[in-house]
Amino acid sequence: MLQVSPYAVYLYDAVQVYLKALSEVLNEGRDKFDGIYLISKILGKSFTSMIIFNLISNSVHYNLKRRLLGEMKEMKNDFNY
Repeated sequence: MLQVSPYAVYLYDAVQVYLKALSEVLNEGRDKFDGIYLISKILGKSFTSMIIFNLISNSVHYNLKRRLLGEMKEMKNDFNY
């Protein structure tokens, strides 16, 4: 399983939030270099973070691995008479 650094997920989240705000600014015909206005588009908004999906994915992977290892131990015990 591919392990993803939490820092990569944080970066992904930051870029997504920035691009969404930038898109709003450009759609309104405002200056993309107006940082104060751009930040105002970010503040107070909620979004779904990818860190949640990463944590869920890692948890599922860990639980599946633990379950499979448990089943393998049971099978080994079944063959030991």
